[in-house]
Amino acid sequence: MSSETPKKTPIPPWAWPFAIVCFAIPVVAIGGAIPTGLGIAGGLYCLAVARRLEKTEKHRVIHCVAATAICWSLFAALAVGVATLRTKSRASSSSHAQARDGMPSELTSVSAGASEQDVLADEDSRREIYAMAVRMREPLERAEARKVERRRRGLDVGISDKQIDHIERMHENHLDFATRFYKITREELDAVIVEGDRKRWPMN
Repeated sequence: MSSETPKKTPIPPWAWPFAIVCFAIPVVAIGGAIPTGLGIAGGLYCLAVARRLEKTEKHRVIHCVAATAICWSLFAALAVGVATLRTKSRASSSSHAQARDGMPSELTSVSAGASEQDVLADEDSRREIYAMAVRMREPLERAEARKVERRRRGLDVGISDKQIDHIERMHENHLDFATRFYKITREELDAVIVEGDRKRWPMN
């Protein structure tokens, strides 16, 4: 008996931008088991959902948008948690160093309070703020580049527009969260970003 191997359902072209945005998570994070697993799982989920032809295209797009948003939200929460631990670790190290130098505990407490208020006075802190603020820059630039390429090839850019709009909203939410987390104004955050771009600080 001869049997034909069933053909796999092709992946719709519009699904790839969602998958690539998810796959970008471990790239932005520069490795790490959790970001890698999160990005790969999100990307594969988007591709799998996009091939379910029994569902309407609108239904599949909504699922891909939701999956991408969830993956990046979880990654942002993870990044904030790591940044918080690093900040506390540096503060603890600084307190121990001051104690070893013989600084009275009262002055140590005052110094710790001042450092929290003057987070922008320390370049290491500004570098950390910069890295957190520009995390969405690379995914946005890639999405815009794909839109340009699709337009050059004469393809519909509607999906790209939706994806760019979604990433831009996430980026704005990310910046708002950064201002609240570090207790700085948006103008101060923008100044840090300008400084980081000018000095070419690493984005991680």
